[in-house]
Amino acid sequence: MTKLKEITNFIENDLIRKIRKDLWHYEISNERDFESLVYFYLKPLLKKFPEIKISTNYSLMGLDVWKGKGKWKRVNFVMPDIVISERSSNEKKPLNHLIAFELKTRSPGEGTAPTFSSEEYELDFRKLNRLMRANKIKHAYYFLVYSDKQETEEETEEEIEKCSFSYGKARSKNMASKARLKRFKSFVFNRYVNPRTKKIVDDYKRAEI
Repeated sequence: MTKLKEITNFIENDLIRKIRKDLWHYEISNERDFESLVYFYLKPLLKKFPEIKISTNYSLMGLDVWKGKGKWKRVNFVMPDIVISERSSNEKKPLNHLIAFELKTRSPGEGTAPTFSSEEYELDFRKLNRLMRANKIKHAYYFLVYSDKQETEEETEEEIEKCSFSYGKARSKNMASKARLKRFKSFVFNRYVNPRTKKIVDDYKRAEI
């Protein structure tokens, strides 16, 4: 198994299980908790590879990305929540970035899955897509923690897959450019899903934990 394959295999299996377990036991309430937890679980694995570096809020420069909060503007850097990179044996060479994460956490008080057409979510989608399209990374992951007593995680992941998101300034007065192809993998975590049974539970059962 290659080094990159071992890391992605851990992310898509062991890390996902650990996140579900910790979420079920109320270990994740905000994005800072989430980022710290993901970093904590990745670090021991990455120590096996001295040339691998993990960074939080790392700026990748030279990539134009549109931000559209109220008014569209172009920025020339991308800052994923977590980046895994490889150092070269030649210190003069730049880091080879391998994996990027965007992490999103909805407050427990927001009792439904989010609307993915909002700029808050579209910006994360644009960043990951832009990194992949520019071949700046090999793999991209979008992780979402939310609360919903009715919508399953499969349904939420399907919503992400189906949604179109703006990826640039409007080409005409009323129409912004849209993209549907996602170049990243999504994993969602519903606080109401029991990690053992994979089923949604009610407030009474959830409070027993």
